[in-house]
Amino acid sequence: MDENGGPADTSAEVAVTATQTSDPLDAMREAASDLAAVLPTRLESALERALEGPDGVPLPRRLADVQSSLHATSDAVRRVGEDLARERIGRVQDLEVLVDLVADAAATGRGDVALLEERVARLAADVATLAEIVAALAPTIQAISDKLDRRVRISVRTEPGSVPEIASD
Repeated sequence: MDENGGPADTSAEVAVTATQTSDPLDAMREAASDLAAVLPTRLESALERALEGPDGVPLPRRLADVQSSLHATSDAVRRVGEDLARERIGRVQDLEVLVDLVADAAATGRGDVALLEERVARLAADVATLAEIVAALAPTIQAISDKLDRRVRISVRTEPGSVPEIASD
């Protein structure tokens, strides 16, 4: 609307406004075009820098190295576990052999002790029997001893050139 309240000439105003806004739009289009040309390479290099470690080694390579080290460590731990299990089984088997040897030795010892007990019992019986025989023979032996003593005394008295002894019995 103009000053009188009538319709205003809007096409001139629109043209002025369009000219005023087209300059910044052109600048924005030019900047967008520049960014479109440069942005992919800048973004790519920024991502590469972000994925690189401080020593310049790319992150995927570092991850592969870590994964490789992890696999190697896992394999080493598995081998150590297997070695320990084999060692443990070997020791258990050694202990089984030792227990068997000790059990066999104990059984043999018990058998030997039983045999010795039987022999000692037989020897004790034999000694008791011998003691009874000796006790039964003691009077006979004493009688024989007495007869021998008398004969020795008699023979000493009757020997030529001997001085007869006075019997004191």
